[in-house]
Amino acid sequence: DLRSRLGTKDLMLLEAWLYWIDYRINDALETHRALLARWPDDHDALEGLSSKLYRSWYSAEALEVAQKGLNLYPDDAAFSIYLLLSLSTQGRFDEAYQLIDREIKQDPQNPGSLDNLGMWYLDMCLPDSAEAVFSRVLMMEPGYLWSERGLAVSMYYRGNTEGALAAYNRILKRLDLTDRTRLGLFNQTVNPYPGLSVLYAEAGRFREAFAVIEESRRYAPDAESELRYIRMTINTLLLRSGHADEVLAWAREMKDSDMRIARLQAIRTEAEALAALDSIETAKQVVEELREIEPYWGGFASYMALKVSAQISLGEEEPEIALALLQEMTQKHGQPFGSLYDIEYREIMVKGHLMAGRVAEAVEIHKEMLRRYGGHALSHYELGKLYEELGQPVDARREYETFLEMWKDADEDLPQPEDARRRLASLTSG
Repeated sequence: DLRSRLGTKDLMLLEAWLYWIDYRINDALETHRALLARWPDDHDALEGLSSKLYRSWYSAEALEVAQKGLNLYPDDAAFSIYLLLSLSTQGRFDEAYQLIDREIKQDPQNPGSLDNLGMWYLDMCLPDSAEAVFSRVLMMEPGYLWSERGLAVSMYYRGNTEGALAAYNRILKRLDLTDRTRLGLFNQTVNPYPGLSVLYAEAGRFREAFAVIEESRRYAPDAESELRYIRMTINTLLLRSGHADEVLAWAREMKDSDMRIARLQAIRTEAEALAALDSIETAKQVVEELREIEPYWGGFASYMALKVSAQISLGEEEPEIALALLQEMTQKHGQPFGSLYDIEYREIMVKGHLMAGRVAEAVEIHKEMLRRYGGHALSHYELGKLYEELGQPVDARREYETFLEMWKDADEDLPQPEDARRRLASLTSG
Protein backbone atom coordinates (compact mmCIF):
# COMPACT_ATOMS: atom_id res chain seq x y z
CA ASP A 1 0.00 0.00 0.00
CA LEU A 2 2.94 2.34 0.54
CA ARG A 3 4.76 1.52 -2.69
CA SER A 4 3.92 4.89 -4.27
CA ARG A 5 6.27 6.55 -1.75
CA LEU A 6 9.31 4.58 -2.93
CA GLY A 7 11.93 5.74 -5.39
CA THR A 8 12.58 3.74 -8.55
CA LYS A 9 15.48 1.74 -7.13
CA ASP A 10 13.68 0.72 -3.93
CA LEU A 11 10.54 -0.06 -5.88
CA MET A 12 12.46 -2.42 -8.16
CA LEU A 13 14.07 -4.13 -5.16
CA LEU A 14 10.65 -4.60 -3.60
CA GLU A 15 9.23 -5.98 -6.84
CA ALA A 16 12.10 -8.45 -7.09
CA TRP A 17 11.40 -9.64 -3.56
CA LEU A 18 7.66 -9.98 -4.23
CA TYR A 19 8.39 -12.04 -7.35
CA TRP A 20 10.75 -14.21 -5.31
CA ILE A 21 8.32 -15.05 -2.53
CA ASP A 22 5.62 -15.74 -5.14
CA TYR A 23 7.91 -18.31 -6.83
CA ARG A 24 8.36 -16.28 -9.99
CA ILE A 25 12.10 -16.81 -9.96
CA ASN A 26 12.86 -15.67 -13.49
CA ASP A 27 10.94 -12.40 -12.97
CA ALA A 28 12.85 -11.79 -9.74
CA LEU A 29 16.23 -12.37 -11.40
CA GLU A 30 15.35 -10.22 -14.42
CA THR A 31 14.26 -7.37 -12.14
CA HIS A 32 17.62 -7.49 -10.35
CA ARG A 33 19.46 -7.54 -13.69
CA ALA A 34 17.46 -4.55 -14.92
CA LEU A 35 18.27 -2.69 -11.71
CA LEU A 36 21.99 -3.41 -12.10
CA ALA A 37 21.87 -2.22 -15.70
CA ARG A 38 20.94 1.21 -14.32
CA TRP A 39 22.99 1.12 -11.09
CA PRO A 40 25.86 -1.34 -11.70
CA ASP A 41 27.44 -0.91 -8.28
CA ASP A 42 24.30 -0.96 -6.15
CA HIS A 43 25.03 -3.06 -3.07
CA ASP A 44 21.50 -4.32 -2.41
CA ALA A 45 20.91 -5.28 -6.02
CA LEU A 46 24.20 -7.18 -6.23
CA GLU A 47 23.63 -8.95 -2.94
CA GLY A 48 20.05 -9.82 -3.82
CA LEU A 49 21.02 -11.17 -7.23
CA SER A 50 23.94 -13.25 -5.97
CA SER A 51 21.85 -14.82 -3.20
CA LYS A 52 18.85 -15.52 -5.44
CA LEU A 53 21.01 -17.01 -8.17
CA TYR A 54 22.70 -19.36 -5.74
CA ARG A 55 19.47 -20.37 -4.02
CA SER A 56 17.81 -21.07 -7.36
CA TRP A 57 20.66 -23.36 -8.49
CA TYR A 58 22.46 -21.03 -10.88
CA SER A 59 25.78 -21.23 -9.06
CA ALA A 60 27.99 -20.28 -12.04
CA GLU A 61 26.30 -16.89 -12.48
CA ALA A 62 25.99 -16.47 -8.71
CA LEU A 63 29.76 -16.83 -8.52
CA GLU A 64 30.30 -14.04 -11.05
CA VAL A 65 27.91 -11.64 -9.30
CA ALA A 66 29.27 -12.40 -5.82
CA GLN A 67 32.83 -11.85 -7.06
CA LYS A 68 31.84 -8.47 -8.51
CA GLY A 69 30.15 -7.56 -5.24
CA LEU A 70 33.19 -8.58 -3.20
CA ASN A 71 35.47 -6.55 -5.47
CA LEU A 72 33.32 -3.49 -4.79
CA TYR A 73 32.64 -4.25 -1.11
CA PRO A 74 35.63 -6.31 0.07
CA ASP A 75 34.51 -6.49 3.71
CA ASP A 76 30.97 -7.63 3.04
CA ALA A 77 30.35 -11.08 4.52
CA ALA A 78 27.28 -11.77 2.35
CA PHE A 79 29.24 -11.58 -0.90
CA SER A 80 31.98 -13.66 0.65
CA ILE A 81 29.67 -16.51 1.71
CA TYR A 82 27.85 -16.69 -1.64
CA LEU A 83 31.15 -16.64 -3.47
CA LEU A 84 32.43 -19.44 -1.23
CA LEU A 85 29.28 -21.54 -1.65
CA SER A 86 29.30 -21.06 -5.42
CA LEU A 87 32.98 -21.94 -5.73
CA SER A 88 32.40 -25.14 -3.75
CA THR A 89 29.32 -26.09 -5.76
CA GLN A 90 31.33 -25.57 -8.94
CA GLY A 91 34.11 -27.78 -7.59
CA ARG A 92 36.65 -24.93 -7.50
CA PHE A 93 38.02 -25.89 -4.11
CA ASP A 94 41.46 -24.30 -4.44
CA GLU A 95 39.88 -20.90 -4.99
CA ALA A 96 37.47 -21.53 -2.13
CA TYR A 97 40.41 -22.23 0.17
CA GLN A 98 42.19 -19.05 -0.93
CA LEU A 99 39.11 -17.02 -0.06
CA ILE A 100 38.79 -18.65 3.37
CA ASP A 101 42.51 -18.29 4.06
CA ARG A 102 42.41 -14.59 3.21
CA GLU A 103 39.49 -14.04 5.57
CA ILE A 104 41.18 -15.90 8.42
CA LYS A 105 44.36 -13.87 7.97
CA GLN A 106 42.31 -10.67 8.09
CA ASP A 107 40.51 -11.73 11.28
CA PRO A 108 41.95 -14.87 12.94
CA GLN A 109 39.31 -14.77 15.69
CA ASN A 110 36.28 -14.74 13.37
CA PRO A 111 34.35 -17.95 14.14
CA GLY A 112 32.45 -17.78 10.85
CA SER A 113 35.62 -17.87 8.74
CA LEU A 114 37.05 -20.74 10.76
CA ASP A 115 33.76 -22.60 10.51
CA ASN A 116 33.97 -22.17 6.72
CA LEU A 117 37.42 -23.77 6.86
CA GLY A 118 35.90 -26.74 8.68
CA MET A 119 33.28 -27.06 5.96
CA TRP A 120 36.03 -26.89 3.32
CA TYR A 121 37.82 -29.80 5.00
CA LEU A 122 34.58 -31.79 4.87
CA ASP A 123 34.27 -31.00 1.14
CA MET A 124 37.81 -32.32 0.75
CA CYS A 125 36.90 -35.55 2.61
CA LEU A 126 39.09 -34.69 5.60
CA PRO A 127 36.75 -35.07 8.61
CA ASP A 128 39.56 -35.29 11.18
CA SER A 129 40.92 -31.91 10.08
CA ALA A 130 37.39 -30.51 10.02
CA GLU A 131 36.78 -31.73 13.56
CA ALA A 132 39.97 -30.04 14.76
CA VAL A 133 38.84 -26.72 13.28
CA PHE A 134 35.31 -26.96 14.69
CA SER A 135 36.76 -27.80 18.11
CA ARG A 136 39.03 -24.77 17.87
CA VAL A 137 36.02 -22.54 17.14
CA LEU A 138 34.15 -23.91 20.14
CA MET A 139 37.12 -23.24 22.40
CA MET A 140 37.09 -19.63 21.20
CA GLU A 141 33.31 -19.24 21.26
CA PRO A 142 31.55 -21.95 23.28
CA GLY A 143 28.12 -22.83 21.95
CA TYR A 144 28.80 -21.62 18.38
CA LEU A 145 25.96 -23.52 16.74
CA TRP A 146 27.35 -24.19 13.29
CA SER A 147 30.59 -25.61 14.63
CA GLU A 148 28.65 -27.84 17.04
CA ARG A 149 26.75 -29.10 14.04
CA GLY A 150 30.00 -29.41 12.09
CA LEU A 151 31.41 -31.69 14.79
CA ALA A 152 28.34 -33.91 14.54
CA VAL A 153 28.56 -34.10 10.75
CA SER A 154 32.29 -34.84 10.94
CA MET A 155 31.40 -38.00 12.86
CA TYR A 156 29.02 -39.05 10.09
CA TYR A 157 31.64 -38.35 7.43
CA ARG A 158 34.07 -40.52 9.40
CA GLY A 159 31.55 -43.39 9.52
CA ASN A 160 30.28 -42.87 13.07
CA THR A 161 26.61 -42.20 12.35
CA GLU A 162 25.56 -43.19 15.88
CA GLY A 163 27.89 -40.56 17.32
CA ALA A 164 26.50 -37.98 14.90
CA LEU A 165 22.95 -38.81 15.96
CA ALA A 166 23.82 -38.40 19.63
CA ALA A 167 25.50 -35.06 18.93
CA TYR A 168 22.51 -33.77 16.95
CA ASN A 169 20.12 -34.76 19.73
CA ARG A 170 22.28 -32.85 22.23
CA ILE A 171 22.19 -29.76 20.01
CA LEU A 172 18.40 -29.93 19.74
CA LYS A 173 18.11 -29.74 23.54
CA ARG A 174 19.47 -26.19 23.41
CA LEU A 175 16.93 -23.57 24.44
CA ASP A 176 18.31 -20.75 22.29
CA LEU A 177 17.44 -22.20 18.87
CA THR A 178 14.91 -20.46 16.65
CA ASP A 179 12.05 -22.49 15.20
CA ARG A 180 13.48 -22.16 11.68
CA THR A 181 16.87 -23.40 12.86
CA ARG A 182 15.23 -26.40 14.50
CA LEU A 183 13.34 -27.18 11.30
CA GLY A 184 16.63 -27.28 9.42
CA LEU A 185 18.36 -29.38 12.06
CA PHE A 186 15.55 -31.91 11.89
CA ASN A 187 14.89 -31.99 8.16
CA GLN A 188 17.67 -30.65 5.94
CA THR A 189 18.27 -32.74 2.79
CA VAL A 190 20.11 -30.39 0.44
CA ASN A 191 22.35 -28.01 2.40
CA PRO A 192 25.93 -29.11 3.18
CA TYR A 193 24.87 -30.59 6.51
CA PRO A 194 22.19 -33.33 6.60
CA GLY A 195 19.33 -33.10 9.07
CA LEU A 196 18.70 -35.47 11.97
CA SER A 197 16.02 -37.36 10.04
CA VAL A 198 18.45 -37.99 7.18
CA LEU A 199 21.05 -39.38 9.59
CA TYR A 200 18.48 -41.78 11.06
CA ALA A 201 17.69 -42.92 7.52
CA GLU A 202 21.39 -43.38 6.79
CA ALA A 203 21.47 -45.72 9.81
CA GLY A 204 18.51 -47.68 8.41
CA ARG A 205 16.27 -46.35 11.19
CA PHE A 206 13.46 -44.97 9.04
CA ARG A 207 10.80 -45.27 11.75
CA GLU A 208 12.81 -42.95 13.98
CA ALA A 209 13.47 -40.67 11.01
CA PHE A 210 9.75 -40.23 10.40
CA ALA A 211 9.14 -39.82 14.15
CA VAL A 212 11.53 -36.88 14.44
CA ILE A 213 10.04 -35.33 11.31
CA GLU A 214 6.64 -35.48 13.01
CA GLU A 215 8.19 -33.96 16.13
CA SER A 216 9.47 -31.05 14.06
CA ARG A 217 5.96 -30.05 12.90
CA ARG A 218 5.58 -27.92 16.03
CA TYR A 219 8.31 -25.61 14.71
CA ALA A 220 6.78 -24.95 11.28
CA PRO A 221 5.30 -21.43 11.38
CA ASP A 222 3.07 -21.82 8.33
CA ALA A 223 1.87 -24.17 5.62
CA GLU A 224 4.69 -23.26 3.25
CA SER A 225 7.37 -24.06 5.83
CA GLU A 226 5.71 -27.38 6.58
CA LEU A 227 5.69 -28.18 2.89
CA ARG A 228 9.29 -27.14 2.20
CA TYR A 229 10.93 -28.59 5.29
CA ILE A 230 8.69 -31.44 6.41
CA ARG A 231 6.69 -32.86 3.53
CA MET A 232 9.62 -32.80 1.13
CA THR A 233 11.80 -34.65 3.64
CA ILE A 234 9.06 -37.22 4.15
CA ASN A 235 8.77 -37.72 0.38
CA THR A 236 12.54 -38.03 -0.02
CA LEU A 237 12.80 -40.69 2.69
CA LEU A 238 9.72 -42.55 1.41
CA LEU A 239 11.37 -42.77 -2.00
CA ARG A 240 14.61 -43.99 -0.44
CA SER A 241 12.80 -46.65 1.57
CA GLY A 242 10.88 -48.04 -1.41
CA HIS A 243 7.48 -46.35 -1.00
CA ALA A 244 7.20 -44.49 -4.29
CA ASP A 245 3.49 -45.35 -4.56
CA GLU A 246 2.73 -43.27 -1.44
CA VAL A 247 4.75 -40.37 -2.82
CA LEU A 248 2.95 -40.53 -6.16
CA ALA A 249 -0.45 -40.43 -4.46
CA TRP A 250 0.55 -37.33 -2.48
CA ALA A 251 1.94 -35.58 -5.57
CA ARG A 252 -1.18 -36.12 -7.64
CA GLU A 253 -3.36 -34.86 -4.81
CA MET A 254 -1.29 -31.67 -4.50
CA LYS A 255 -1.14 -30.73 -8.19
CA ASP A 256 -4.41 -28.79 -7.79
CA SER A 257 -3.31 -26.98 -4.63
CA ASP A 258 -3.94 -23.26 -4.21
CA MET A 259 -0.27 -22.81 -3.22
CA ARG A 260 2.16 -22.33 -6.08
CA ILE A 261 5.01 -24.00 -4.18
CA ALA A 262 2.80 -27.04 -3.54
CA ARG A 263 2.06 -27.37 -7.25
CA LEU A 264 5.75 -27.00 -8.10
CA GLN A 265 6.78 -29.58 -5.52
CA ALA A 266 4.03 -31.91 -6.73
CA ILE A 267 5.44 -31.91 -10.27
CA ARG A 268 8.96 -32.62 -9.04
CA THR A 269 7.76 -35.37 -6.71
CA GLU A 270 5.48 -36.99 -9.28
CA ALA A 271 8.37 -37.19 -11.75
CA GLU A 272 10.67 -38.84 -9.19
CA ALA A 273 8.00 -41.32 -8.08
CA LEU A 274 7.09 -42.31 -11.64
CA ALA A 275 10.77 -42.89 -12.46
CA ALA A 276 11.15 -45.05 -9.35
CA LEU A 277 8.07 -47.05 -10.38
CA ASP A 278 9.38 -47.46 -13.97
CA SER A 279 6.33 -45.67 -15.39
CA ILE A 280 8.53 -44.48 -18.22
CA GLU A 281 6.15 -42.79 -20.65
CA THR A 282 4.19 -40.97 -17.96
CA ALA A 283 7.45 -39.92 -16.29
CA LYS A 284 8.62 -38.41 -19.58
CA GLN A 285 5.49 -36.27 -19.75
CA VAL A 286 5.99 -34.98 -16.22
CA VAL A 287 9.66 -34.21 -16.96
CA GLU A 288 8.40 -31.86 -19.66
CA GLU A 289 6.26 -30.18 -17.01
CA LEU A 290 9.39 -29.83 -14.87
CA ARG A 291 11.21 -28.06 -17.69
CA GLU A 292 8.25 -25.72 -18.20
CA ILE A 293 8.27 -24.53 -14.58
CA GLU A 294 11.89 -23.32 -14.56
CA PRO A 295 10.74 -19.67 -14.76
CA TYR A 296 8.86 -20.24 -11.49
CA TRP A 297 11.34 -22.49 -9.69
CA GLY A 298 14.69 -21.59 -11.18
CA GLY A 299 17.53 -23.96 -12.01
CA PHE A 300 16.34 -26.52 -9.48
CA ALA A 301 13.57 -27.49 -11.93
CA SER A 302 16.17 -28.03 -14.65
CA TYR A 303 18.40 -29.99 -12.25
CA MET A 304 15.54 -32.29 -11.31
CA ALA A 305 14.45 -32.70 -14.95
CA LEU A 306 17.94 -33.87 -15.90
CA LYS A 307 18.19 -36.17 -12.89
CA VAL A 308 14.84 -37.84 -13.55
CA SER A 309 15.64 -38.05 -17.27
CA ALA A 310 18.78 -39.98 -16.33
CA GLN A 311 16.68 -42.38 -14.25
CA ILE A 312 14.26 -42.77 -17.15
CA SER A 313 17.15 -43.57 -19.48
CA LEU A 314 18.23 -46.34 -17.12
CA GLY A 315 14.67 -47.66 -17.22
CA GLU A 316 15.01 -47.77 -21.01
CA GLU A 317 18.38 -49.53 -20.67
CA GLU A 318 20.29 -46.59 -22.13
CA PRO A 319 23.12 -46.21 -19.58
CA GLU A 320 25.36 -43.99 -21.69
CA ILE A 321 22.53 -41.52 -22.22
CA ALA A 322 21.86 -41.56 -18.47
CA LEU A 323 25.50 -40.83 -17.65
CA ALA A 324 25.61 -38.03 -20.24
CA LEU A 325 22.53 -36.46 -18.66
CA LEU A 326 24.18 -36.59 -15.22
CA GLN A 327 27.24 -34.89 -16.66
CA GLU A 328 25.06 -32.17 -18.20
CA MET A 329 23.29 -31.77 -14.86
CA THR A 330 26.50 -31.08 -12.94
CA GLN A 331 27.94 -28.88 -15.68
CA LYS A 332 24.86 -26.66 -15.65
CA HIS A 333 24.13 -26.59 -11.94
CA GLY A 334 27.22 -27.74 -10.09
CA GLN A 335 27.39 -30.51 -7.53
CA PRO A 336 25.65 -30.11 -4.14
CA PHE A 337 28.30 -31.74 -1.95
CA GLY A 338 27.30 -32.94 1.48
CA SER A 339 23.66 -33.71 0.80
CA LEU A 340 21.36 -36.53 -0.25
CA TYR A 341 21.35 -34.97 -3.72
CA ASP A 342 25.03 -35.81 -4.06
CA ILE A 343 24.52 -39.35 -2.78
CA GLU A 344 21.61 -39.95 -5.15
CA TYR A 345 23.62 -38.58 -8.07
CA ARG A 346 26.40 -41.07 -7.34
CA GLU A 347 23.92 -43.92 -6.90
CA ILE A 348 22.49 -43.25 -10.37
CA MET A 349 26.04 -43.20 -11.75
CA VAL A 350 26.66 -46.62 -10.23
CA LYS A 351 23.55 -48.04 -11.89
CA GLY A 352 24.63 -46.60 -15.23
CA HIS A 353 28.09 -48.15 -15.09
CA LEU A 354 26.70 -51.50 -13.95
CA MET A 355 24.18 -51.53 -16.78
CA ALA A 356 27.04 -50.83 -19.18
CA GLY A 357 29.00 -53.75 -17.70
CA ARG A 358 31.61 -51.62 -15.95
CA VAL A 359 31.70 -53.23 -12.51
CA ALA A 360 35.12 -51.83 -11.63
CA GLU A 361 33.89 -48.26 -12.19
CA ALA A 362 30.89 -48.94 -9.96
CA VAL A 363 33.23 -50.19 -7.23
CA GLU A 364 35.30 -47.02 -7.42
CA ILE A 365 32.23 -44.80 -7.15
CA HIS A 366 31.12 -46.58 -3.97
CA LYS A 367 34.63 -46.37 -2.53
CA GLU A 368 34.65 -42.63 -3.28
CA MET A 369 31.20 -42.37 -1.71
CA LEU A 370 32.53 -43.90 1.49
CA ARG A 371 35.63 -41.73 1.41
CA ARG A 372 33.31 -38.73 1.30
CA TYR A 373 30.38 -40.03 3.38
CA GLY A 374 31.70 -42.72 5.67
CA GLY A 375 28.27 -43.11 7.26
CA HIS A 376 26.60 -44.14 4.01
CA ALA A 377 26.34 -47.77 5.06
CA LEU A 378 24.45 -48.86 1.94
CA SER A 379 27.66 -48.46 -0.06
CA HIS A 380 29.21 -51.24 2.04
CA TYR A 381 26.24 -53.47 1.19
CA GLU A 382 26.48 -52.67 -2.52
CA LEU A 383 30.25 -53.19 -2.49
CA GLY A 384 29.72 -56.62 -0.95
CA LYS A 385 27.54 -57.64 -3.89
CA LEU A 386 30.00 -56.19 -6.40
CA TYR A 387 32.95 -58.00 -4.82
CA GLU A 388 30.97 -61.23 -5.00
CA GLU A 389 30.45 -60.60 -8.71
CA LEU A 390 34.17 -59.97 -9.14
CA GLY A 391 35.03 -63.21 -7.34
CA GLN A 392 36.55 -61.51 -4.27
CA PRO A 393 34.87 -63.31 -1.33
CA VAL A 394 37.17 -61.95 1.37
CA ASP A 395 36.40 -58.37 0.37
CA ALA A 396 32.70 -59.19 0.06
CA ARG A 397 32.59 -60.64 3.59
CA ARG A 398 34.33 -57.59 4.99
CA GLU A 399 31.82 -55.24 3.40
CA TYR A 400 28.78 -57.23 4.53
CA GLU A 401 30.11 -57.40 8.09
CA THR A 402 30.73 -53.66 8.14
CA PHE A 403 27.27 -52.95 6.75
CA LEU A 404 25.52 -55.20 9.25
CA GLU A 405 27.41 -53.60 12.14
CA MET A 406 26.46 -50.11 10.94
CA TRP A 407 22.81 -51.17 10.49
CA LYS A 408 22.59 -53.28 13.64
CA ASP A 409 19.66 -51.17 14.88
CA ALA A 410 17.98 -50.81 11.48
CA ASP A 411 14.26 -51.38 11.00
CA GLU A 412 13.52 -55.09 10.92
CA ASP A 413 11.45 -55.02 7.73
CA LEU A 414 14.19 -53.59 5.48
CA PRO A 415 15.36 -56.05 2.81
CA GLN A 416 19.08 -55.15 2.74
CA PRO A 417 20.15 -56.52 6.17
CA GLU A 418 18.35 -59.82 5.59
CA ASP A 419 19.97 -60.19 2.17
CA ALA A 420 23.40 -59.25 3.55
CA ARG A 421 23.10 -61.87 6.30
CA ARG A 422 22.08 -64.52 3.79
CA ARG A 423 24.96 -63.66 1.47
CA LEU A 424 27.44 -63.53 4.34
CA ALA A 425 26.33 -66.95 5.59
CA SER A 426 26.74 -68.39 2.11
CA LEU A 427 30.25 -66.92 1.78
CA THR A 428 31.23 -68.15 5.25
CA SER A 429 29.95 -71.69 4.75
CA GLY A 430 31.57 -71.82 1.31
